[in-house]
Amino acid sequence: MGIRVAELLIKHGAIVNVTDLWRFTPLHEGAAKGKFEICRLLLKHGADPTKKNRDGHMPIDLVKESDTDVSDLLRGDVAVLEAAKLGNLTKVQRLITPENINCRDSQGRNSTPLHLASGYNNIEVY
Repeated sequence: MGIRVAELLIKHGAIVNVTDLWRFTPLHEGAAKGKFEICRLLLKHGADPTKKNRDGHMPIDLVKESDTDVSDLLRGDVAVLEAAKLGNLTKVQRLITPENINCRDSQGRNSTPLHLASGYNNIEVY
């Protein structure tokens, strides 16, 4: 239900990077509460995952250790690349988007998820 309300608010012009008195954005709130779908929606609409609250914390800093899906989502391309390399089909399916399908490993050889899946014999990720 919350996702539908958030979609409606965004559709009607809600600002996804707006902050409250503690400089929390909606993404900080969603991340802290482990709301994967809300976080994905906010990111899709331009939420800034690097924005810091008044204590200097980014949304990823507020994610509970048990909320690995939210953490992976906020880690963005890195999580997609790792999942492809490890052959984690479920995680790749959950994280892949048209925007990150050809993301690059800037810390390595500039590889894409397909390079990593191919190089590590993870054909189930194709």
